[in-house]
Amino acid sequence: MTDAIAGRSDDALALPPAAGEWSARQTLEHLLFAEQLFGTRVERLLAEDEPNLAAAAVWSETPASDEGSAHTGEPASAIAARIRGLRGGTVAVLDGLPEAAWGRGGSHPEWGRVTVLSQAAYFARHEASHLPQLAAAAAGRLPGRRA
Repeated sequence: MTDAIAGRSDDALALPPAAGEWSARQTLEHLLFAEQLFGTRVERLLAEDEPNLAAAAVWSETPASDEGSAHTGEPASAIAARIRGLRGGTVAVLDGLPEAAWGRGGSHPEWGRVTVLSQAAYFARHEASHLPQLAAAAAGRLPGRRA
């Protein structure tokens, strides 16, 4: 993630590569939302017995969803720093887990029963799926296209 935005100004990272496409900053906001959601889920899965992990709507007119963005209005560099900080905390928690804790689970209305392990794998794949989009937007192009 950091490599994709290295050496680019916050102003450049705020520009979408095409009309209707996410800018690098917007992609980072989405990844921040996901990182916050993952961290919250890990905390709940470890602290509660079989929690219900249904997403909560942020505003009454917003449908509850696991997909979203944080809409921080912050520059890309600040968002990336927040993601790194959150990730460091989550990795520290996961790094010290005993093997049995990876199987602690809860219920999700869309996926059924999920565990710490399945959520870690899901959110890792989710981020990996957005990294080409982030790198392309940071370079001012659409994914899969050369500048």
